[in-house]
Order: sequence, then C-alpha cells, then structure tokens
Amino acid sequence: MQDGFLNTTWTRTVNKNILPGIIFGFFGMRKYFSIALVSIACGFWQTAAWAGSCYDLQHQEPSELTGTLDYVVFPGPPNYEDVQKGDAPEPSYILKLHDPICIADDVDGFADPGNIFQDVQLTAEQPAFEQFRNLLHQIVAVKVTNPMAAETGHYHEPLLVTVTSIAPAQEKPMDFD
Repeated sequence: MQDGFLNTTWTRTVNKNILPGIIFGFFGMRKYFSIALVSIACGFWQTAAWAGSCYDLQHQEPSELTGTLDYVVFPGPPNYEDVQKGDAPEPSYILKLHDPICIADDVDGFADPGNIFQDVQLTAEQPAFEQFRNLLHQIVAVKVTNPMAAETGHYHEPLLVTVTSIAPAQEKPMDFD
C-alpha cells in the first residue's frame, strides 16, 4: 500500500511541475514571455498610432505643420554622399515632426503613400527665412505652400515645402479632468 501511495504522490507532483514547463517551454521560456508580450503589444500600438491618411499634394496639402526646427548640411554634387570627400555642402532647414505623415497624389508620381516619414525639408522667402535662425531647435508652427515630393538629389527629404510664416508653437494646456 505504501508503494502505491508514493507512486501516486510522485505522479501528482510531477504533473503539477511539468504542466507549466510544457506550456511555457512550448511557447517560449517563461523569462521571455513578458518580453514577447510587450513586443506584440508595442507592434499593435505602433500600427494603431498610424491611423491617418496621407496628405494630398494635388490639393496643396499640408498647409500647416508643427515640429522641431533643425539645421542640417547634406552632401550635394557630384556624388551626394559625403561633404568631407568633396561633395558640395547643401545646407537646409528641416522640420522634425512629432507625428509621422505620408504624401500622395502628386502629378509627377514622385509621392509614395507607403513612405511614412517625420522630416520635412523647408524653403522660404526672405521675411520668413530670417526668423529660422532665431527659432532653431525650438518647437515651431509653420504655414506652408507649394508642397512637393522629392524629385532630384537636391531634395533630401520626401517632402519639400515653402514656409510663408513661422512662429513658436503654442503649448497645449494640460488636461486634469
């Protein structure tokens, strides 16, 4: 009788310890389960975060953008690869958007609605251009016209816009409801 009791107890103990091992071992080790769960959740969040439609260049969209103003020196001709290896410097102001965008429906077919990006190349006439240096590295709101998809090597970002006005962005009040 004691032999049967020991065998039953041992069997129950083994079954209780093996089941979680089989479940977590089959679907990935227990220590990696939380990492896998977080990775999956982030993937769904990233997909859900991009729910916007692309700006339509034929309708002169966008007309306003907000982001951080930055200054970059891009490599130009002849190779568009490296200024230190002899390519001409092409300085440009860039607006780093907080949220990604895409563009579509340009007449020439250079816009790719599948290209989601956050950097926009800026040009401006003299009155607005003079304000750029004072607002460098600040969050700004710009009103723009003439949005164009990148067409040549001189376009260093997917979207080039002409700034008609620029100002520090208004901070949104915090909502404590």
